Amino acid sequence: EASPLQRAASRLGLWSPGSLARAAANRDRALRLTDAIFEDAIERHRAGDALQALVQFEQALELYRRYLKPGDPMIVKAINNIAATHDRLGHTEVAAAGYDLARRELEAATARGSLNPFARRQKD
Repeated sequence: EASPLQRAASRLGLWSPGSLARAAANRDRALRLTDAIFEDAIERHRAGDALQALVQFEQALELYRRYLKPGDPMIVKAINNIAATHDRLGHTEVAAAGYDLARRELEAATARGSLNPFARRQKD
């Protein structure tokens, strides 16, 4: 069976042998792939597959942190969704820490003036 990453890449027409390495070298393609992972995680969370959603939200966060600036709205959303998934799983302390981290990340970006609330993703 294909991995979540392979399914997301296939849906975008990005999957072929070696495509993940090429996508990692190309920021825009890598971010499209990361967005697909994130969206698939949302679908899984809504469908009740919280464990798989958690894995995919964590993958997306790792990739967003690699390609985006701190405080980017997608980083904050990923952290918040990880917290929400832990909340759904009954991990209330982990969820509370995650919500706090998302809030602090958002506040820091706002204080630096690096957060544009009208942009979906910040540009370099």
